[in-house]
Amino acid sequence: MGCSAHATDWVLVIILAEPFATIMKKLSIICSFLLTHFISHAQCWQNIATGNAANHSMAIQSYGSLFGWGENVNGQVGDNTTNNKPSPVRVGSVTDWKAIAVNGSHSMAIRTNGELWGWGQNAGGELGDGTYDSKTVPTRIGTASDWDTVAAGAQFTHAIKTDGTLWAWGFGGYNQLGVWAGVYVNTPVLVNSSTDWKSISGGVFSAAALKTNGTLWQWGNGYYQGAPSGVPVQIGTDTDWKLLSHGAEHTLAIKNNGTLWAWGNNLTGQLGDGTSGGVHTGLPKQIGTDNDWSYISAGGPASFALKSDGSLWGWGNNSYGQHGDGTNVDKNVPTRIGTATDWIQVTAGGYHTLALKNDGTIWASGLNDRGQLGSGNATNANTFTQVNCGTILPVTWLSFIVTKQGNTAVIKWQTAAEQNSANFEIERSGANGNFQRIGTVAARGNSSTPASYEYVDAAPQKGANFYRIKQVDTDGKFTYTLVRLVNFDEAGSGLLYVYPVPAKTNLMVSVPAVFDGEMIQLTVHSSDGKLVTQRTIKQQGGGQLLQMDVSTFTSGIYHIKLGTAQQQVATTFVKQ
Repeated sequence: MGCSAHATDWVLVIILAEPFATIMKKLSIICSFLLTHFISHAQCWQNIATGNAANHSMAIQSYGSLFGWGENVNGQVGDNTTNNKPSPVRVGSVTDWKAIAVNGSHSMAIRTNGELWGWGQNAGGELGDGTYDSKTVPTRIGTASDWDTVAAGAQFTHAIKTDGTLWAWGFGGYNQLGVWAGVYVNTPVLVNSSTDWKSISGGVFSAAALKTNGTLWQWGNGYYQGAPSGVPVQIGTDTDWKLLSHGAEHTLAIKNNGTLWAWGNNLTGQLGDGTSGGVHTGLPKQIGTDNDWSYISAGGPASFALKSDGSLWGWGNNSYGQHGDGTNVDKNVPTRIGTATDWIQVTAGGYHTLALKNDGTIWASGLNDRGQLGSGNATNANTFTQVNCGTILPVTWLSFIVTKQGNTAVIKWQTAAEQNSANFEIERSGANGNFQRIGTVAARGNSSTPASYEYVDAAPQKGANFYRIKQVDTDGKFTYTLVRLVNFDEAGSGLLYVYPVPAKTNLMVSVPAVFDGEMIQLTVHSSDGKLVTQRTIKQQGGGQLLQMDVSTFTSGIYHIKLGTAQQQVATTFVKQ
């Protein structure tokens, strides 16, 4: 029986590369627990977003669907209404959302095909659709399909294309666009001729960005080095900046060595340097001496960060309990929140906070007067409360397994219940991550009793074969299962496979079955030999897939090695 387990920043998926009967006997106890967990959470959420001046929240489900909740007076939730939403509501029927950005009263998103969409308030032209009219549903911005990254400021927007160029639009009265094209700009304009922009983050009156060479830049009317600038100015001379997050009036950053830095407004201790009040700083200042910071989010007057061990930390304003630590007391140094070590993302709003765990659950705390916590009510919370998974999926899955039988791959799955389910499309991919449909099986349609299905791939590819099922509803909507792997290589099961190549956000790593039952070490080194990450993993048996987050890796070639002291396998991959 296929099942999934979760550990800090790895998702372990047991793959059946042994006879079905052997696996059933070997994993029956483990799977009974993990499948219950899988059905309960279903890897529900994969990405969350709010903004330093926002009172609404957005999230992308693991199947690519988009949901929103909270303040909606300008249509910023995107469900074609202007009523506040205290619980997650689905936005449209599209299932290929890739990235989401939220701030002020507008939302921006990118689909996997590179299209840019926006909705919500548009008085300053912040949607970029050529009008100043608010939109209550996602509206495509222009015709370009090469958008890579988008960031929302309070009433303006920045985005980076795949060619590394930076674009801006919206209200620019404080020079926060980085290029002077008027006070109100309602279509994307090129900031400058540079083609090496890596990431961007917007505040209320200013913005900051990183380039691929590790340099830090900022502009607008904000608390940073020198006089306010209408064009990007470099902050310092360092070339080792890795991550950046712009708050309402302060900024956080992490360097390649894992140290934490902050600058800007420090009225409520949001810099984390042990001071507060009128003590501001215009230059990056190291916060503490720890060098294991991995993720940051600067909110209104509060700050949040994750460490490499998966722990969550907060500081700054806590007047509405947005720290989620059970108090409403401000902190002026990074303070650990709870004891959990399975946090993978945090995003700070004006006065509320969302955090994502590696089991796909969202947790929220803080101000909730407009439903921004997604709890179904308007009650503030000073401890993290779980956000429900949105609408119920049309199919409740019991199992999905793939086994190698001779020269064929046998795909079996079982559902507990179905509602308006039309069919199941079986898709297969090689290491390139390009899935293609290889067969279709009709579904029961509507059923409250378990149903079993089977499909045989009589012509699997040589080497790694990755399988997933696309479940299609009668109305054309669809969702995907997790991915399963079967190896058909001449050397048996001793090769290391990764996909997709090149990788952008997540890399799937297959653990060869030859390491069955072993404690194995996985290491990733950059092309210049520097250790990027390492993990110790217990091989569960029958092969595994590891999902590794590479979103913070710089572009380039990486070497990945896995094994024990006695036996190792290795390969390379490209980070786009």
